[in-house]
Amino acid sequence: MNCTQNQNSKNRVYSKDFKLQTINRILINHEFINSIAIDIGFQNLKKMGIMLKI
Repeated sequence: MNCTQNQNSKNRVYSKDFKLQTINRILINHEFINSIAIDIGFQNLKKMGIMLKI
């Protein structure tokens, strides 16, 4: 997973390239959103939606 994590926080910062790759998996590769969320390590889709906000 291509993200950085602040030492004082549990929040992760995802690069724009990582977000773009994730969006392409959904739109171009027609992968299921649930499968991608599990692959990335999210427990629910709400967290994935928050991550994809650019």
